Amino acid sequence: MITVSFSPQNFNTMGVSVILTAVDKETATVTLNASPGNVVYGTAFTEPSATVADSIGEHSFTYIYSGILNDGSSTPYPASATKPTNPGTYTVTAVLDSATHAGEATSASFEITKKDLTWNAGAVQNKSYDGNTTTAIATNPTLNGIINGDTVTVANGTAAFNSADVGDGKAVTGTGWGVDSASAHAWKYNAPSGQPTFASANIARINQAALTATADPSGPLTYGTDTTVTLSTTGGSGDGAVSYAVVSGPGTVSGSTLTITGAGNIVVNATKAGGTNHNPMTSADITITVDARIIPNASIYVTAPVRGNTPTTSATILSGAVFTVSAVSWDNTEPYFTGGTEYTVTVTLTANANYTFTDGLVTNTVINTQSATITNNTGTTVTLSRTFAATEPNTVPGTSQSFTATAGNGQVTLSWTTPANNGGTAITGYELSYGLTAGYAQAWNAIVGSGAGTTSYTVTGLTNGTAYTFEIRAVNSEGEGTEATATATPIVPPAPPPPSSDNVDDSSGSGDSGGTTSGTGTTTPIVPPTPTPSDNGDDSRGGASSDTATETLHPTLDHPDSWTGSGDAVWRINAEFSGYIRLILDGNIVDPENYTVTSGSTIITLHESYIRTLSDGTHTFRAEFTDGYALMELTINNTSDTNTNIPQTTGDGGMTVDISDMTASSGNMTVWIIILVGLSVLGLGILSVLIWRKRRQVKGTD
Repeated sequence: MITVSFSPQNFNTMGVSVILTAVDKETATVTLNASPGNVVYGTAFTEPSATVADSIGEHSFTYIYSGILNDGSSTPYPASATKPTNPGTYTVTAVLDSATHAGEATSASFEITKKDLTWNAGAVQNKSYDGNTTTAIATNPTLNGIINGDTVTVANGTAAFNSADVGDGKAVTGTGWGVDSASAHAWKYNAPSGQPTFASANIARINQAALTATADPSGPLTYGTDTTVTLSTTGGSGDGAVSYAVVSGPGTVSGSTLTITGAGNIVVNATKAGGTNHNPMTSADITITVDARIIPNASIYVTAPVRGNTPTTSATILSGAVFTVSAVSWDNTEPYFTGGTEYTVTVTLTANANYTFTDGLVTNTVINTQSATITNNTGTTVTLSRTFAATEPNTVPGTSQSFTATAGNGQVTLSWTTPANNGGTAITGYELSYGLTAGYAQAWNAIVGSGAGTTSYTVTGLTNGTAYTFEIRAVNSEGEGTEATATATPIVPPAPPPPSSDNVDDSSGSGDSGGTTSGTGTTTPIVPPTPTPSDNGDDSRGGASSDTATETLHPTLDHPDSWTGSGDAVWRINAEFSGYIRLILDGNIVDPENYTVTSGSTIITLHESYIRTLSDGTHTFRAEFTDGYALMELTINNTSDTNTNIPQTTGDGGMTVDISDMTASSGNMTVWIIILVGLSVLGLGILSVLIWRKRRQVKGTD
């Protein structure tokens, strides 16, 4: 109770007693406007805020926090105005501080989450190859992201290479690394995801086990009898390939095979490559001994003494070419074998490095196919001797006998017999020179394939009706003999007579055709076509027996069939350029100024200026070589007009055919022959009709 005294003016003092009664504060509506929101451990959260709906005068708010710690044990966080900082789930309540009003806001929830940790990379030690992937840790990986001085330790794991093979900068992988959950503040953090990384490291090669090389057979061997040796190895390590090498001595290696190339000591070793994980390894050298081979025989030729000739101080090895001739001498004291009748030659032979002489050589050694006497034998050299009788010197052959030239159609066949005197040595062949008799000049060429027994030869590609001169001579080792000469003129053989006709009056004096006098029509001889390069050769050249020489028909690789007024004509012949002799046109030698000859194989270029001098029609060219010939045909048409070749009738009922453009070539000679034969038959038919009409007229006058 409160007593109040007051004295109003003009009144006595009065006392008033007031009784106060205590009542509760008025309730106000509080609203929490801002919640702290979720944050990560170590991050400050947003301050909460609240408002009151009524106007209540001076006031403030107190924020009360409570919750559960996320420490794995759900430790409570008691209600407190102290802000929480550790991971957990919390609520915050705003409480109104006012003299007249009271109230609090609805609580808001928020969370402080654990902080994520990451790895700092570790490192391992380099190592040498041991066949496994394990490795020692050089530097442990560490945790990144620890704050506030918290104590969090690493739970150690291991590291290993991705493969066990040798290599630099090889990848390394960790296993079993994590956070030690027993450390004081581990509960405030999330462990790093995955395993820590490690810096790359190296695995070095190691040496192989000892390598040993072996040879089979191992020796001693004999040159010429033993030719190859098989090499092999034992020991070594890894997957490297093995190779072999000749360090010294007469041998070569291919793969694991040693080929012996001579007598002596062959030193060989083996090397096994390093392969994937090892260093190369080379074996110790091994030596294979190869003995020299005994010379089985020796056959040599010494030029026999010829009276008046200089002594020959050389010899030719005929067989057993495993030695050399080191000296040849004669016992004659006079020069040029002019004294006695017998002379002894002494020959010294030196064995090649891979061979040796023995006493057994006596019965197997010959000089000029006769046994020689051994006067000295050291194993490396041997001295032989043999006695010769001097002979008279050789000369060139005599003149070929019975030389004749028989004319034929575009060719001449030559025949002869061997010279009576061959000069003391065998005839090796014959040479021929021929040309037009008019202005003839010798031009000798060997008859290819001729020998001592050759007695005939046929020259083709000649011009009928033209005289030719031929010369033949025999050849031996001393040179060319004296020539024999003959002449001949190729001729066209007479054509066979046409068949007789019963309708022809043999007694008639003449026919309208003007070509018969005894009942037979005139017939133009048909000359056989000249062989072309597509022929297999001229059978008339012989070659069927050993006594007849043959010529080779060289094919023409590139050639023109015709020439129509411009450009050179070029032939390419499959023959050696060095053997070219001359070019013949229709049997006449062509002046070399009118053409050029170059190699590849043999190219003949006929100049345009010369072609223009030739008449229209088909011409046969013959290119002659030392070993044969080639035939080419060229159809020349110097005019630009083209004939139609259409048969036309004459005024008297006969028929003429324009054949000016029907020139023969290597492909249509047969057509030519058919046309000529057809015209002959047609002429005979027309002649028969005219004779028959003549008889009718004569009978009518009777």
